[in-house]
Amino acid sequence: MIHAIRNIQEIKQGIEKIKLDIEDLKKEQDSLKEAARSLQQETGDLASQIRACSLAHQELVSSVTDTQKDLSTVLNDLKKEVSDFRLMPTQLQEKVLLQSKQDMASFYDNVRIDMSKYHSLKEEVLKTNSSLGDLKASIERFQVIAKTIKEQDFQLVKFTAQVERLEKEKYELEKKVDTMERLVSSMRRRS
Repeated sequence: MIHAIRNIQEIKQGIEKIKLDIEDLKKEQDSLKEAARSLQQETGDLASQIRACSLAHQELVSSVTDTQKDLSTVLNDLKKEVSDFRLMPTQLQEKVLLQSKQDMASFYDNVRIDMSKYHSLKEEVLKTNSSLGDLKASIERFQVIAKTIKEQDFQLVKFTAQVERLEKEKYELEKKVDTMERLVSSMRRRS
């Protein structure tokens, strides 16, 4: 009789341990599901940031191209002015020289303005190149993350199979617990 009671207590302790194991498995499954959702959200955010950086780079390249065209036009205008100046007759030389000085001063101011714009654009291009270097490093990090995500996705597939196996094991353990409880209650009825 005492031996039967000890067996029953041992069975109860075994059942309690199994129940605790089942609870732990449920908690672990929930935390893994949450981690998978979080990883998916971070991947979407990174893709949006990369698209925004690409658009900003395209706009900057377009701006630099327009500035180069403007500088080319100014240079062609200067060459034309110099050529026209050489062709003028000598009797108009002083008058033309005065007018040319005024034009050159204005043109020089324009060139100075254009040069300052060019220098500021050059600085922006250098900053952009630096930013592009940082962007390239970020993209490389994102590629590493993407590779990691692929491996982790594969691991999640393995984990899903493991969770299904654990679910089956849980079901079997619950069936055994039910059987043991029935055995214990039938043993109590007999004694």
